[in-house]
Parts: sequence; C-alpha cells; structure tokens
Amino acid sequence: MNKRLEKLICRVLEENENFTCDDSYIGEMLRSADKTEKLQIIKKEYTKAIKIDDNSLLAGYYPTFSFEEDDEDIWERFEKINEKYYYHNTNVFMPGGNHYSADFEYVIKNGISGLLKKIEAKKDNITNKNQKKFLNDLYFTGQFIIAWAEAYSEALSATAERENTRERREELLQMANICKRVPASPATNFYEAIQSYYFIFILFPDGLGRLDQYLYPYYLADVKKGVLTKQQAKDLIEELFIKIFAFLGKDEERSANNHCVIGGYTSNGECGHNECTSLILETITELPLWRPQVSYRVTAKTTVEQMNEVVNANYKRPDLIMFLNDDKIVNGLISVGVSQVDAVNYSSSGCNETVLTGCSQMGALEGHINMMHGLERLMKDSDKLSSIHDFDTFYRAYEEYLHEDLDLVFRYSYDRDCFFAQYPKLVHSLLTTGCIDSAKDLEKGGAKYNFCTWCLTGIVNLVDSLSIIKQMVFEEKRFNFTDIGRFLDANWENYEGQRSYILNNGRYFGNDDDYVDLLINKIGNSVNTFAKKYTPYRGGRYLFGTLTGYELSHLVFGKEADASLDGRYAGDPFSASISAFPGTAKNGITGYLKSSSKIDERQIQSSVVVNLQLDSALADTEEKRKRLSAVLRTYFKLGGIQLQINYLSADELIKAQQNPKQHQHLRVRVTGFSGFFTSFDKDLQDEIINRFLHTN
Repeated sequence: MNKRLEKLICRVLEENENFTCDDSYIGEMLRSADKTEKLQIIKKEYTKAIKIDDNSLLAGYYPTFSFEEDDEDIWERFEKINEKYYYHNTNVFMPGGNHYSADFEYVIKNGISGLLKKIEAKKDNITNKNQKKFLNDLYFTGQFIIAWAEAYSEALSATAERENTRERREELLQMANICKRVPASPATNFYEAIQSYYFIFILFPDGLGRLDQYLYPYYLADVKKGVLTKQQAKDLIEELFIKIFAFLGKDEERSANNHCVIGGYTSNGECGHNECTSLILETITELPLWRPQVSYRVTAKTTVEQMNEVVNANYKRPDLIMFLNDDKIVNGLISVGVSQVDAVNYSSSGCNETVLTGCSQMGALEGHINMMHGLERLMKDSDKLSSIHDFDTFYRAYEEYLHEDLDLVFRYSYDRDCFFAQYPKLVHSLLTTGCIDSAKDLEKGGAKYNFCTWCLTGIVNLVDSLSIIKQMVFEEKRFNFTDIGRFLDANWENYEGQRSYILNNGRYFGNDDDYVDLLINKIGNSVNTFAKKYTPYRGGRYLFGTLTGYELSHLVFGKEADASLDGRYAGDPFSASISAFPGTAKNGITGYLKSSSKIDERQIQSSVVVNLQLDSALADTEEKRKRLSAVLRTYFKLGGIQLQINYLSADELIKAQQNPKQHQHLRVRVTGFSGFFTSFDKDLQDEIINRFLHTN
C-alpha cells in the first residue's frame, strides 16, 4: 500500500475524517433560489467551498446540503403513523429501515446526459401536468448533478494552477478533465468509470451493486492498451473503499449499510468472476476498515480455483466477506415476476437485503414479523385447543392467528408507504430505472419493480415448536395441551425433566430431517398465500425473508415472549434468522447445512442468513481451506442460499467479554452485519456466545 493511501486511512481512522467540506451556507442560499440561480450558485459558490485533498486521486466530498427540499418535521410526523400501531410494535412486528441501490451501470455507460435525453423523449408524450412537473424536476436534478461535478473540475483546475510540484499538478489537471466529463458523459476508461461511480455513490450512498462487473470492461480495455496496470487499478479501488467507509466513518462500528456483491452470473449466463473480482477481494482483505462488506455470488459455473480464492479471503476477513447462491436467488426472483436479465443483476444492500439493482424499490427492509406471536395466542386459547385432535387442524388454527397478525402488518406497511410517498426522492428516482418511463416518483411506485419486504423472525423456533407438537402431542401422545400449558406457564420451572426429554428426543431443525425442515416452506406458503390478498401502496407484492438485521429483532421479540415448546425460556432470544436452536443440531455442520439448503426460494424469496461457527483451527492452513471450500461448494450445489462464517471459539468470546480492553479489536458476524464484540451490549454478547457453546 502506498503512502498516499496510508495517509487517507489515517485520516478516516485517527482523525475521523468523513470527507465533507464547509458548504452548509450553500444550502441556505439554495433554499431561497430558483432553478437558474441554483445552478449558478453551485457553479460559483460550491467551487469556492471545495477543498482538494493532497492525497486524493478521486474527487468528491459528501455534501452537507440536500439535493432535494429538506423537511425537518418529517420524522415527527412519521411518529404519528407509528403511534397508531404502537401497542403492537414489540409483540407483532417492529419497523425496519429501507435500502436502495442506484443504476450505477447506466450512468457509467451513458452518463447523466443519457438520462436527460430519456426525460426529454418522455416529456414529448406526456400531457398530464403532474407527470410533466415531475419530469421537469428530474431534468433539473440531472442538470444540478452535472453542475455539481463540474464545480469539482473548476476547483481542481484552480488548485493545479497553484501547485508547485509537477507530478501533482498533472494529477490535478487529469482529475479536472475527468470531472468535466463524468458523470455527465459516458466513461471512456477505468479511471473515469471509477470516478463516475464514486460521484453517484455520494448522491446515493447505499447499496454498491456489482462493482466488479461495472469496472471490468474498462479495466480489460485499458490493460490491453498498456495505459493501466493492476496496481494502479487496485490503488483506485482502495481509495474508493476508503472514501465509502468515510461516509459513516469510524463511529459507525457495524459493517453493513454499504454492501457490494461480486462474482455471479453475467447477463449471458457466464460466470462473472474476473480480475476486478480478485482486486476487490484483495482490497477488502488488506484495508484495516470494516466497510464495505462484500457478498460473493457463487454459481454452478464457479470453478474450484475461484472458490478457493474466495474462501482464503473469507478466512482473512470473515467479518466482511460472505457467500450467496446465484442459482437459488435468481430463481426465487424469477418466481415473483422478475425477468431473467434483471434477476441476474440483483445485489445486496445493508444487512444482506436482496435488491434488484438500480431498477426497484424493494421495500428492503420494511420490518420484522414475530412469527411466534400467533402460536403464543393459540396456546392460551383453551377453548379452541379442546376441539383440536390432529396436527393439520392445529396448524389451521395457528394460521388464523397468523393471518390476524399479518393483516395488522400489511395495514401498517400500507400507511407507512403512503406517508413516505408525500416526500419525493428526486435523486433516487432519476437514478432508478422505471421512474422516467412511468413519470412517477420512486416512492409512488415509479420503479420498474416494486416490492415490500418483511422478515419472519423466530421462524426456526416456530418450526421446532410445531414439530414437537406434531410429534409428541399428536403422534406419540406423550403430552397433551394441558401438560404443555403448565410447562410454558411455569417457564419450565419444576418441569426440567420434561424439557430435557423434549430437547433430547424432539425432532429439530438443523439435523437434515425433512419432518421438521420442510415446515419452514409450509409456513412460507401460508404467509405468501395470505399476502396475495393485499396490494402494497406502491403496487407489486410482498416478499419475505428471515433477516434480523441491525434491529436485532430476534432479541427484541424474544425478550417479550413467553417460554416456548422448543425448550426456550421466557425472555430468551429467538434463533437468529435460520440458525438452529442452541444444542439441538446434533448432526454437526453437515446436518445443519443440509437443513438450511432445503429452504424453498419461491416461499422465502428475500434475505436469508445462515450462520456457521467454525474453530479457526479447521481452516488455518491452505490444505484445510481447500477442504472447507469443497464442503461449501457441495452446500451450494444442494441449494444453500447464503453463508457467513465466524472462525472463533466460545472460549475466545468469553475471554473477550471478561477482559474487553484486551480484545477491543475482535469483530464478530451477528446476522447480516459484523461489529466489535466488546461494543455489543451483554444480551447480544451472551446470545452469540451461546451460539458458539452449541456450535453446529
């Protein structure tokens, strides 16, 4: 790593530099100006505000002013929506945050000018005044972005005139020329492509899309021409990642928010693992940062050598590198109406939320549903239970309560989306395919694809509980509902023998047992069947995953929940995503992975997190990692959707909990994100330690 990059890293880690400039006064000027004046302010005033960093080869600061109209009261008004459903928030559902991803590829290939041409063509066929106004606003947004980038060109040229060092002066002039071209025009080389990408990220700082696929054509062409070396390309990628990290800075200790996918199928069905894929992996493993995180998209065409490369990188940075199964995820997206071309270009955002890159509003993630809530209510309904004599009838009774909960969730979801539709997202709409064609804002359903994604928290606890009821109440007739009521009401106190029997003899998820494993798909079918009766505000349909995310819904819901028949005590966490309930996966890693591979992507179409705990000794040599790579390849061939690995032991985590100062740099994957273990609150630390104590 060169000294220039070392200085940038020092700035973001030690000085907590987040690459902003003193431009707040410009926001005040823009607020009272008309469109013509706004463009003049950006060209003149913003040029003066920009400071050019001595160590940067990529231009761009995160503006403190908004490109759209600010509304300071928006969250206060939104609270009224939440208050309407407040009573239910910790029992039935909890809201989440949404993630998006821009159409980076279109801008790199066609420039903002390409979008302006599309708007002009569309305007010629529009008579509706509101639609015409929206398109005019989009057009101005594009003009504003071009003027904003050109301000950097002017500032760089002015700085070059004052620069005494010839080498740096030439660098500044080159940067000025690039900023004069992109993102206004199509990129013509690797340097321009990565600068265009960074400008769009500044405007749309969320999901990172398929960076290796965007950069590779330019990388290949420049290398063939002899104008770019591998090291030069890597230096630019490293600076890009440093500046992406700086968006939230070191104070945000979690790894998600900015998520990139690499590898995967290309649009013509080939494996997309290329030299830029390898450069990104090298960069992630070498930088001492914890964002962006990367998911590698495994395909049926991924070679042994490619998989070994990714496993080696994952072993170095398990906190940042994860795996996704293209064949499974693409098929799931196609099953809900996405075209093959668009499905292949999916990516992840935030804590592993699946998004259709640059052409969707996935509603990812609208929130989390407590799947155990309906079962709790049913187990307290003695009148209903007294008339149930077989499992199918019991399951239909559970569905009635589930549907009541889902009805509440979907009504909240509709109200929430209706509220946010009042606040246009012009930049997001401009950079999302579909909004120009529909002449409609992203939040009003303008994107090419519209979904609302909710995650099913506690689904493994539900599956296990249903399995125990089916096995021990209806088949073995060992217990009846009166017995179960006593166990749960007492929180298993004085019934430890019965609890032990259930844990030792019950059929649990994570053991390659269809009897229980396939119940996840049965539940998914129930949820989807009911959801089809509802149309989200933006149109489209509801999707479901099992992510717990930053909201840590498995802890929140678990803390409020009664004891459950899977052996869980009242207040204990639910299983994270589809992790096996601690102590019940008795067939090792193989059994757990086989169970996880049975999830039907047509029922659980969105984010699934599969946590795997491995002692580092199982992968501490090249030969061991090759064996692990073979295991993972088999897992994905069987149908595994996702995988993330912690190479740790329970002893290490316990020591870190007891002596936090000595382990303050220890990072651990939680669900779709990682963080510093010693910074987690004790509840989360204990839950993670418990996973390792009962490692799969």
